[in-house]
Amino acid sequence: EKILSLSEVKMQDGFFTGTISPSGNSSRCLMGVRRIGELIGDRNAVIDTTGWIKGRKARNYKLAKIEILKPDVIACFGETPYYLSDYNVFNVESFVIRKRSRELRSSIRGRMYFEWLEGSELREFEHHKIYNTSLFRGEKVDSELLDELIEEEIVYAEKGFDFLNVCLSRETEIGYELVRALREIYGVEEVNIFTAEQFKGLIVGLYSERYLGAGVIESIDVMNRKISVRTPVREDVEKVEFGEIRLENGRDFYARIP
Repeated sequence: EKILSLSEVKMQDGFFTGTISPSGNSSRCLMGVRRIGELIGDRNAVIDTTGWIKGRKARNYKLAKIEILKPDVIACFGETPYYLSDYNVFNVESFVIRKRSRELRSSIRGRMYFEWLEGSELREFEHHKIYNTSLFRGEKVDSELLDELIEEEIVYAEKGFDFLNVCLSRETEIGYELVRALREIYGVEEVNIFTAEQFKGLIVGLYSERYLGAGVIESIDVMNRKISVRTPVREDVEKVEFGEIRLENGRDFYARIP
């Protein structure tokens, strides 16, 4: 219906991957592909995929996506990858005049972030609504032993099934030997040492029964297990999923979170 760009299509539902590329988080992206495939059902649909097509991981990712969606036709812009030879493929001449640079793509994303955050309000969410992170999923631990091992002041510490989370008052250098020692002492696979400030600007996805939209973390109250999120979403929120991208001065950066 005279639609020339996906930006002209109103979102009905979605899946929050929390990242800008599937290359480092393909398993979660495939979860989203399956979810969207279920939503589409037997209806006709055009699915726009990423340009990640080269290398073993990209090949496996694309083939897994095809296995999930079972498309009738695959349209390829430019050269068709060899691993699609067994499928019904149409080669389409690309209309893109010049490939966008990394800086240009980042600038475009920055404008998009600004647009979808317009009219945002600050909302607070309790720990039981927070997902896709081990934060607030453990039991608080006595910091006496940790105080002996870590010089910086410990604000909050918790231990879960396979993780130890330690929140410090400010950033400090943590060596590999200390992390290894903490793994052995507490019997965990993952040790996360961070400050509350490092979560500021983290992009999160908000859900009710469906995907509602995104927001960014304004602050985290680790002692009371709460987060404050700036978001344009007004509906009731049942779930807040942490992403892996943090916004700072309109630019996005990968963030390491628990």
